[in-house]
Amino acid sequence: MEMSYPWLVMYPAAGQIQINWNLLTAEANGKAIMEFGLLCSDGTLFTRKNREKR
Repeated sequence: MEMSYPWLVMYPAAGQIQINWNLLTAEANGKAIMEFGLLCSDGTLFTRKNREKR
């Protein structure tokens, strides 16, 4: 699954990055998303976020 565009990159403080994005209702509809990842253009995983199962 790819991120929906447009997305916004902000730098709230030194050494920090914040990326705001939207997941459309047609993307992964009805699925529990347990992990998000940010990939570089060469496919390298830059960062990821796991969510606890509810």
